[in-house]
Amino acid sequence: MRGAGRIMRRSVEPAKYQVLPESHTWPILRNSSRVQKGDSMSKEMLLVGSKAKAALKEHDVNVGGDALDGLNEILHHAIEQAAKRASQNGRKTVRSHDFIC
Repeated sequence: MRGAGRIMRRSVEPAKYQVLPESHTWPILRNSSRVQKGDSMSKEMLLVGSKAKAALKEHDVNVGGDALDGLNEILHHAIEQAAKRASQNGRKTVRSHDFIC
C-alpha cells in the first residue's frame, strides 16, 4: 500500500499577495548576471529553506536551485531599505510600515 504511512498536511489558507505586472522586476535583481560586491553568495541566509520551499510548493510550482538565493537577496534589500527609512524618520526602531514594496 503505497502512501499508507504518509502524514497529511493541514490545508492552510494562502496569504493575500499584491499582483505585480509582468514587466515588474525587483531592483536588486536587475543586472544580476554581473557579480557585485555584496552579492547573495556573501550574505547570510535569513530564510528557512524548507519553509520557503514548502510555501512555494503549495502553489504547485517547482523550486529552482537559485530561487532561495534570489528570495534571500530581496529580503536583505527590504531590510536595508526599512532600516534607512526608520533612520530618515529619526527612529532606531524599524516598524511594519517601513517595509514598502
